Amino acid sequence: MNKKGFTLTEILGVIVIISLLLLLIMPTIINKIAQNGNEANKVSEGLISDAIKIYIEETIGTNKPGSYCIPVQDLVDNGTLVSPVIDVETGEDITNKTIYVTIDNDKNINYEIVDNDKCSATSTVHQIDFVINPNNNKWVHERSVIIKYPKLGSGYTYQYKIDNGSWQTAHEGNFELPVFKKISTLEARVTGASIITNNIDIINIDNEIPKINSITIDPNSKIHIKAIDNVSGIAAYYISEENKTPDENAEGWNQVDIKAKEEGSIIIPKGQGTYYI
Repeated sequence: MNKKGFTLTEILGVIVIISLLLLLIMPTIINKIAQNGNEANKVSEGLISDAIKIYIEETIGTNKPGSYCIPVQDLVDNGTLVSPVIDVETGEDITNKTIYVTIDNDKNINYEIVDNDKCSATSTVHQIDFVINPNNNKWVHERSVIIKYPKLGSGYTYQYKIDNGSWQTAHEGNFELPVFKKISTLEARVTGASIITNNIDIINIDNEIPKINSITIDPNSKIHIKAIDNVSGIAAYYISEENKTPDENAEGWNQVDIKAKEEGSIIIPKGQGTYYI
């Protein structure tokens, strides 16, 4: 039986071919591995972000701006992460590290993974608040407003403006404004080493007296009134035999539904006499 092996030339030829193939496909393999690593890193960041949001909602509340130190182990303990927590990018076990979380005045949440000794929490981020009275959505004649500025000391300027007016000077702490007699937009700011701003709409204020465009009486002694109110509309009317303005809470008001800037008709069946509307 004749046995024939590969010659040295043939073996070298196969090696060259395999080397060329590897040169062609290796970049693709390397890029694919890198892409998979990046995708895994994105998943890791997403899991940590979701875990932080759950933890904050349960223990801190997104309505409390400030900076907070959350041990990664706490997220493991409450079941939002599984130990060991591995940083996919570095391959490091971060279970014993701390997450530095900041919540700004717009309730945006940002975080950074740091060593335990490099995390310093603060109780609150300085912000401007408003106290409105009455604080409801009912239509009223006026509302009072107090601006609660943070006390930041010297080097800061406290200001406010109403609608498109100019900026007016205020002071730190509670600053009471003149009573609002109409719907307005209020802006407040503090400027200095940092800038703090806030704004609020002062809503549902109506001091306008409805305008009666016409009053007619038909042959059946029914009173026909056409009236309009350009701010809140007309919600009720009161008819009396006395020339006296009734209290808003008095009995005898008759409800109607005439929207703002729309002329409405009110028909009142009455006998002979003198009436005040």
